[in-house]
Amino acid sequence: MNISASELAKITGGELTGDHSLAVTGIMTDSRSSGAGHDVLFIALRGPNHDGHGFIGPLFNRGVRLFLVDTLPADIDLMTGAAFVKVEDTLEALHSLAGWRRSAFTGKVIAVTGSAGKTVVKEWLAETLGTVKSVIRSPRSYNSQVGVALSLMNIDNRFDVAVIEAGISRPGEMERLARIIRPDTVVITNIGDAHGENFVSREAIATEKLSLAAGARMLIYSSDDELIKRETSLRYSGIPALTWSVSGDDASLRVDISGRIGGGQVLRCTSEGSVFEVIIPFADRASAENAVSVIACSLAEGVPEKSIKGALADIPAVAMRMEVKKGINSCTLIEDYYNSDPGSLSMALDFLRSHARGRTTLILSDFRQIGGNEERLYEGVAEAVRRAGIDRFIGIGEALTRQKEKFPGGSVFYG
Repeated sequence: MNISASELAKITGGELTGDHSLAVTGIMTDSRSSGAGHDVLFIALRGPNHDGHGFIGPLFNRGVRLFLVDTLPADIDLMTGAAFVKVEDTLEALHSLAGWRRSAFTGKVIAVTGSAGKTVVKEWLAETLGTVKSVIRSPRSYNSQVGVALSLMNIDNRFDVAVIEAGISRPGEMERLARIIRPDTVVITNIGDAHGENFVSREAIATEKLSLAAGARMLIYSSDDELIKRETSLRYSGIPALTWSVSGDDASLRVDISGRIGGGQVLRCTSEGSVFEVIIPFADRASAENAVSVIACSLAEGVPEKSIKGALADIPAVAMRMEVKKGINSCTLIEDYYNSDPGSLSMALDFLRSHARGRTTLILSDFRQIGGNEERLYEGVAEAVRRAGIDRFIGIGEALTRQKEKFPGGSVFYG
């Protein structure tokens, strides 16, 4: 990116004060970033617990000279050589900048969304497509209103494909993301109960997430999910779809999870008369379904079966979900500490069973983002713990402590 202060003001609809000759090659929204300098734009974002405007002075002292703000600093006269673009809303201005960047991109944009598995599918898909194309992806879990915009700022025409992860936490957010991502292809991993407290129903979550597909040219999802299938047929029947199924449903890609091999499993795939097998190095159901999403999208992008098999045979684990670490005393630790919900707990327990080599302990905290009937929620959690055969359960949080009588005897709680 190389943009002048005057161009920045035009793109964002802002008013420029200060040195009109300044230009920037990068942006920052976190004042703690190490990349501060004269060629970096600082965007002063406001949030519930922070206000970037409070860091303008220190950043000026570190060499930053161009700022995107909604309020000019009181000591602006002391900041010689700086320029300020004043807008009504700095997040909206960041989105305008990201949309401008997206408009200049001539490659394909693939967006990945869903209630769980987004980061894993994004990472694995980028690795698989990268065997035959030049690919850029969202860094880490940059899937928020700010993260998506920053991801789009990184794309340029050196790349054939951009894989962008999109997440939401409340109604209306996906429509805003759809306007700046403008995806060619949308991959829906699943629709679960994550972030349920801000939505009235699972149907509302599906409607919100699927709004990302408006204007897309391809939609990829599991036909085993009746809700997604119904919603797409009602709202997006005009968009070509590549569906997949692991239950024998009539789909574009049918997959039989045919067995374990070593520490992994075999996925037997049938697509348009072609039958091939993919081996992945993970034995849990969640990883299998994430891999199938990747296979489906890769086939839609024309990636040869040989390349798909080779890439998925060596896919890495992705941090934050089912991360396996060695502990002391010959223990194995499995960390799954990102936006927990009953659906992800089920996947985690399945993953735990597939890796267990001795006694098992589950340490679980309250589901803070799930609304509804607390008693019924933790009754289901306790039953899942029993079915999984967990040897020791440790509950952390006030809600779990209130519902401790539902859990197996010997369980320990810290409220």
